[in-house]
Amino acid sequence: MLLSGCGVPDNTNHITCTSPVPVTTGQTLGSVGGTAFGRDNRRNAHLHFELKTFSALGTANGEFGYTLSHPERSGYYDPIVNLHSTTDLVSPIGVTVKTKPFTLLRVGPGGNGSSSYRHFTSIPFGTMLNAVRASRATTSPKCAGGWYQIVRVDGTRFNDGKSTGEIPEGWICRDALQ
Repeated sequence: MLLSGCGVPDNTNHITCTSPVPVTTGQTLGSVGGTAFGRDNRRNAHLHFELKTFSALGTANGEFGYTLSHPERSGYYDPIVNLHSTTDLVSPIGVTVKTKPFTLLRVGPGGNGSSSYRHFTSIPFGTMLNAVRASRATTSPKCAGGWYQIVRVDGTRFNDGKSTGEIPEGWICRDALQ
């Protein structure tokens, strides 16, 4: 677990780390498990992976999991752009969902081996969106045209169908867009 240089949680569950924390290729960065702040695991197993500009668990405002403003404005980096080859688009590209009755919005482009990033909501046929970032084609799941990271045209967030939170952007296979 990546805790070298880190202390123990304080009474608000914040952990302070010495920055930067060195990592090596193949090093385990975390483990999958449930969360309940030390109580019995009451949620499905999952892993939170954060890249950020500050060295504490959660935000300076005490937010965990979701931030009130866009995560990049709260000191977080999008880990997807560090884990995948992506390209920022010079300006947003307007796209429309062409798949009936909907297409899935995922937290990342493609996947790894036989797994893929989870989808957190569906986007209905005919919905207009803005593409802001691109990633290459994948075979799992099959996406020959590559992926677009998209945002809503009006700037609102997408509901996370797995929780009560909201997510500012997601990834859609370009094969489902026009």
